[in-house]
Amino acid sequence: MWAVGLPILLGMMGLSVDVGMLMHTKTQLQAAVDSAALAGAYDLPMQPSAASSNAIDYAGKNDKVGLKPADQLSNTVKTTYATNDTITVSATRTVDTFFIRVLGILNSNVQAKATAINAPAGGVAGVIPWAVNNDAFFSYGAYVSLQSVGGSGGSGQFNFASLNPPGGQTYQDAMANGTSQPILAGGSYATNTFDGSSVSTQTANSLNARITARPGETWTTIGSGSPRVVFIPIVNGNMPNAPNPVLILTFRAFFLERVDTANNAIWGRFVQFTPPTATIGVGVPDQGVRVIKLISDSLGGGTPVATSTAAPTSTPVPATSTPTPTATPPGPTATPTRTPTSPPGPTATPTRTPSGSTATPTRTQTRTPTPCGNNCNN
Repeated sequence: MWAVGLPILLGMMGLSVDVGMLMHTKTQLQAAVDSAALAGAYDLPMQPSAASSNAIDYAGKNDKVGLKPADQLSNTVKTTYATNDTITVSATRTVDTFFIRVLGILNSNVQAKATAINAPAGGVAGVIPWAVNNDAFFSYGAYVSLQSVGGSGGSGQFNFASLNPPGGQTYQDAMANGTSQPILAGGSYATNTFDGSSVSTQTANSLNARITARPGETWTTIGSGSPRVVFIPIVNGNMPNAPNPVLILTFRAFFLERVDTANNAIWGRFVQFTPPTATIGVGVPDQGVRVIKLISDSLGGGTPVATSTAAPTSTPVPATSTPTPTATPPGPTATPTRTPTSPPGPTATPTRTPSGSTATPTRTQTRTPTPCGNNCNN
């Protein structure tokens, strides 16, 4: 009996070794295509060709996760919710077997696929409890100021209204740490009077704490996790008097530069950023706050618009280090921004880091804003 059972036992052991090797290879390939898809998604939807080439290039430089020159890579840019908003990266490796070769199986093809999307945010947690009118925008990087909707003196170019945070969170806590629950585009939120006529001492202290956490940071050198970038809900139309609600249209990211309590103004610049906690908004206007994430391939199954195939190189990626902020609250994840086809001014070229360590907004200031006088409440 032992003589009969031994070959069967050895065969089963050999099969388990080969299957384990194939599963390990699958894990390596999946990590590689996940990273490549996210890297390519940073260039979408404005630059689909760059997304394709950068996905292949990034995958080829990440041999630390198991890619080899002989692996076959391909990617397709396609449409899920908007044109060119999705990229799928696939990898195939031929793996030689060991024990099951005696059964005539000399090798096996292992495949992995990942799909990533770049889309406007439809729900964002960690926002500050303000709402700003949609016309509060000149260009990314323009130096602008915000003031309370009921403020006087005309020192702010655009008005903000104070919102009641969702989930029973206090207004002061949401100002200091961001909302614990997401604000949703299309949602209606009641206003309050906390900062209704002037910037309160608590709000000024919270915003100044964010600024002093990164004292040397500028809007062109924003680091990962910067607390100086706050996400603000955007509304259409004039701000109502509290407690009348506002309807959220979309979101913008605002880089804080100065709190001017004497003149009831908050100064800074609108930038493009990816929030750390957000959901995709279908049909939500794109105002520079976008979600870059992996999705199921069935969701990203739209019409292909560009395809690229290549074998990776084996140049390793040098290790990078991202400084960790020493002050709370935690800030957003930085995202390289998309360069428009016809920018209104000079374009700053960012250093592209798919891991999301540094963000550089794409447009420089096109004009110097001037105070709006008594028209601020319009």
